[in-house]
Amino acid sequence: MYKDVLDKTERRVQFEENRRPTGDSSIRWGIAGALFLAGQARKLTQYEVALASSHQGRGIMTTVIGQLLHSWLIPRMNARFIVVFTWVKNQRSARVIEKNGFTKVAVIEGRVVRGKERSLTVLEWRMKED
Repeated sequence: MYKDVLDKTERRVQFEENRRPTGDSSIRWGIAGALFLAGQARKLTQYEVALASSHQGRGIMTTVIGQLLHSWLIPRMNARFIVVFTWVKNQRSARVIEKNGFTKVAVIEGRVVRGKERSLTVLEWRMKED
C-alpha cells in the first residue's frame, strides 16, 4: 500500500485520509475530461468525462454534468465542494461547467504536459448552506 510514498509519516497521513467514509463532506471532488488534473490526487476524488466530437454542441455534456451533480455527487456522495480543471483554450468545456453553477476562480499558467506548456482554467462549485 502506498509503495510510491517512502516517507512513513506521509504514508500514515494518506492512509488516514483514505479511511474517511463515503459521504464525508470534507472530501474535495474533481471533474476532468481530457484534462490534466492539478493538485494532490490523495486529496481529490476524480471523475473523468468526455464526449465524441460527433456528438458535441448538442447540450449533452451540460446535461451529463448536471445529472452527475444532482443525481449522484450531491445526494449519494454528500459532495459539498467540487473543483473542475479545463484547458484554457477549451472554452466550450469551461462554458458547459459554468452552465451547471460553477464559477471560474483561477488560471494556472505554464503546466508542462507531454512536453508542451499549457494553462488550466480552475472552476469551483460549493454547496450553498441554508
